[in-house]
Amino acid sequence: MLKNSKSVITSEDSREFGYTSAGREAAMSEKAISALNTSLIKSIKKGDVYVNHISTSRSGMSRAFSFYVLSKDGLICINREIGSVLGLDSAKNGRGLNVVGCGMDMVFATLYSFFKNIGLKNYPHLANNYKLI
Repeated sequence: MLKNSKSVITSEDSREFGYTSAGREAAMSEKAISALNTSLIKSIKKGDVYVNHISTSRSGMSRAFSFYVLSKDGLICINREIGSVLGLDSAKNGRGLNVVGCGMDMVFATLYSFFKNIGLKNYPHLANNYKLI
């Protein structure tokens, strides 16, 4: 259990609560999921997800993307939420998330996993309904 909803799980917490690395990652994912507000989820359900392809590695095995949701306040970056839920690292240049893989639509794969993990229904359709900017 987390000490409170705003706490960050540290290595001391993991020893105190008996987390393994997998347990710590699961607790961090749960915290990130609970941090998603309802207006953000409503925007996602409407299909207002925008993706910026920043770069591709020389080998073609990884890409850097930034993910945004259009809300009434404008574009909101959701890289932190996606990275927390899926355990993705930020790109080397500090812009976006580093997504590893090739041979398929990596934006779809990332959004599909994210939507499935946060418990959205109809996630295959939602993951396919994004716009590149």
